Amino acid sequence: MSKFNLPNPVVLSLTAAMGLMLCLAGRASAADVTGTWVWTSTHDNTTTTIAIRLRQNGEKLTGTWAQKTTDELDIEGTVKDDIVSFTFLRPSPKYKMKYSGTITGDVIKGRTEIDIDGKTGFVPWQATRQK
Repeated sequence: MSKFNLPNPVVLSLTAAMGLMLCLAGRASAADVTGTWVWTSTHDNTTTTIAIRLRQNGEKLTGTWAQKTTDELDIEGTVKDDIVSFTFLRPSPKYKMKYSGTITGDVIKGRTEIDIDGKTGFVPWQATRQK
């Protein structure tokens, strides 16, 4: 006859509760990027500063990009844990920009992939949430 050592019911309950708390803590620590951000990037010794308004609903990200030289452009993307990513198409001159970065509090640091007629380049950036 085989004998199994089954865990104590109290230990099982505590283990289940700890697992649930870890899952909930992970969800609670997911970043919320809703708000206005000041985006700064430097390329070829030129610094560009842009205001971006972001709205987050779960993992879905939408918003607007406002630059002095263009009309407002719509942004669509995602937020997963501490990673934000979004894209938009600029109509004139026509090019696609893909942003991705890591959120730490009220700062996001990342890089932009720019595609102009099949030619791709990368530019680092940093964004700070306006209070």
